[in-house]
Amino acid sequence: MRKYTPYLTALLLTVSGAHAQNMLGDGQNYIGITALVDGETETSERNVDMSSGYALTYGRKLDKLISAQITYTNIAEVDDFYVDQDLEADMFTIAGTYHLGASGSQPFAKLGYANLDAMNGNDEGLLYGIGYDIVFDNNTLRVSYTLGDLDDVDYEELTIGGIMRF
Repeated sequence: MRKYTPYLTALLLTVSGAHAQNMLGDGQNYIGITALVDGETETSERNVDMSSGYALTYGRKLDKLISAQITYTNIAEVDDFYVDQDLEADMFTIAGTYHLGASGSQPFAKLGYANLDAMNGNDEGLLYGIGYDIVFDNNTLRVSYTLGDLDDVDYEELTIGGIMRF
């Protein structure tokens, strides 16, 4: 059951945000929680699967198409077959998003810088991806696919979650 907690939290955030929209600001800021659906890191020496985790995001729309955001990601279950144990990793990301439409549901591209802190040390570098926002008033369902080239690590993740604008 614990494995599904990030998914349930993302759903709750999306649904409950509708009740708070009248109390909040100008709609340019947003917070979100997304659940890690699937992921993988790969180095020249090993391949590691990421099976669950979550990300917390704070962002701000800079204009109709461009946003800036910071994200903290906790990768709760990392299956490392070489070590034969579950590990945990954290990542901090600063990114910009470019939406391919000014309103409504729309695809977006993401480009940023990430720092991954795992058992084998810190890796940092470029992070990029694509996604799709499905908008419901001030709430958004977000699906995102992200790749990264972090020092010696190739990073890949698929996430789904909720965004609430205020």
